[in-house]
Amino acid sequence: MVCSHLGGDAVKVDLMRNRLKQITGINQLRSLIELNLSRNEFSDFPVDIRGLHQLEKLYINQNNIKTIPENVFPSLEKLRFLKLSTNRLEKLPQDMNRCQHLNYLNLSNNCLRNLDALRNQLAELPDLLFHNSSLTLFKASGNPLRKPPQEVCAGGLRDIESYFAMLEANAPNVSTYSHQK
Repeated sequence: MVCSHLGGDAVKVDLMRNRLKQITGINQLRSLIELNLSRNEFSDFPVDIRGLHQLEKLYINQNNIKTIPENVFPSLEKLRFLKLSTNRLEKLPQDMNRCQHLNYLNLSNNCLRNLDALRNQLAELPDLLFHNSSLTLFKASGNPLRKPPQEVCAGGLRDIESYFAMLEANAPNVSTYSHQK
């Protein structure tokens, strides 16, 4: 699909549910702030996205993406919302931590085993990230996390899973969560 007919002034593009396997020309939309590529058939991450320097929100969930190449995220300096859930991701690019304004990241329902989210602006982690997950290593220090709180994250993956299980069960006293090992 070629996006050149949309015009360079578009600020929001929704291409959800179009059975797209690839997209070209998206980098011509220099003013784009929000892009929705959810529920398509991408198996490769569309690298032209790296040319969208104004992009703040990217929805690319529910595709078949297995890998994201290096050198995509460093150019997305304004990105603050990224939904990559329900893909087939096994790992993330090492330079993803260069998204310093990212405050929402959803990676649930992927095949990740290690997750390094150090030194970002993440305030909340979605509970689905840890539900039935194959995740064995999670790094999130240097983030202003409120959910789960830093002290829960410091206890490791089991404590995080327990925290979300308590929330799900509507535990009346989640704020006084104590580490259970």
